[in-house]
Amino acid sequence: MSYDKHFSEKLNLFFFVTPKCGFSSFRQFCTENPSLEFNRSNLKKLKRLRDDITNFFVIVRDPFARAVSSWLFVSSIEQEKYKSMFEGYDVAQLNERGFNIFLKQIQKHKNKHWRPQYQSFLEEKTFKKIRLENIEEEMKTIFGKEFIFPHENKTPVANEAKKDYLAFYDDENIALVKNIFRQDILWLKECYEKNYSDDKWFGEI
Repeated sequence: MSYDKHFSEKLNLFFFVTPKCGFSSFRQFCTENPSLEFNRSNLKKLKRLRDDITNFFVIVRDPFARAVSSWLFVSSIEQEKYKSMFEGYDVAQLNERGFNIFLKQIQKHKNKHWRPQYQSFLEEKTFKKIRLENIEEEMKTIFGKEFIFPHENKTPVANEAKKDYLAFYDDENIALVKNIFRQDILWLKECYEKNYSDDKWFGEI
């Protein structure tokens, strides 16, 4: 599965983290805060052993920002090293024509790397959402203390310049993301709709 599950026996907390939603940063956070005793875990195996796990958290991200972040990652890596991501893709066309073609190809060739966020958490209904964009403040409410959340980023392009994600969008690209990640947009609407000035983003799903 393309998501991490981290359990703290000490705190009775489960965190779900998906790629391009703080995946690398949360791993680093666990490493830098050993006192929290987070370990990568198999949820189903744990639940067979104990039935008192009640605190589930999932780190989520604005679907439109996540789509661009995925493209920036793809456009910056050595694709030969990540062959499994591009099975069935027209890589030459992808490199030449950018974000729009990336969206069209992930719409056609679905795989675990670009799976919608909501699919990872259908097995649990009691989780609480933590927005990646506001993670330090929201982690403070959970743990009762301040943490510096490491912003690990595997995307060199994004590290060099904080790009405006909205600049990647025209009406066609908005429509593509709304189609590909329809359930994410419905699921996360309450978290992110207020960040946009009109309803073409989260409206009319």
